Amino acid sequence: MVVGGYDQDLVDGALNWINCSAAVHVQIPMDGIIINGNTIKRVDNQPMQAIIDSGTGGFIPGPPNIVQAVYSKIAGAEAVPQIPGAYAFPCTSTIQIGFQFGGQNYMMNPEDFIMQQDGDTCVGALVAQDFVDDTQTQLGFILGALFMKNVVSVFDLGRPAVGFGRLKVAGESYGAATVVPQNQQTALGTGPSASLSPTFNPPTRTVSHGAR
Repeated sequence: MVVGGYDQDLVDGALNWINCSAAVHVQIPMDGIIINGNTIKRVDNQPMQAIIDSGTGGFIPGPPNIVQAVYSKIAGAEAVPQIPGAYAFPCTSTIQIGFQFGGQNYMMNPEDFIMQQDGDTCVGALVAQDFVDDTQTQLGFILGALFMKNVVSVFDLGRPAVGFGRLKVAGESYGAATVVPQNQQTALGTGPSASLSPTFNPPTRTVSHGAR
């Protein structure tokens, strides 16, 4: 972790900045989900919403109808009755999944998408759950450690915004930290999201939107 800048030795290319869409958690608009060459979007072509929270590990909760649409593109995927919201599929099925932000795709390592394995059957990390986003207008995703380990994430709480960078292999040492230029810095404690919470507190209201 680097405070006050980011380590450019970890980033392949420039950061892709996405402005936050709400002021409670680190929430940003998500263009769509990439799965095995298909792009899943909302039927009204509006962005989905994703909370970026490193404290959420082991699974990726998301709106049930969109989660079902994702698994429909994975060969042999079926809902698991014993685990509400979970889907299982043959471990030999092709898994190429990623999330689209700011017009760019950020792919996950397929191994990070496997929540558990029993013989030749794998359970996916994407789980259908009714989490209402911070705007209280739609269901959202929570992208935690399983996603974040595949990208470089930079948080500007004064702006507020999230910068994603493509991860490149680092050497034995990370190298010197890159100080954010003065004209890109924001004042400490300013901005509508200066008190962003690191932990997601699930609300109770439920709404739904279609996916295609």
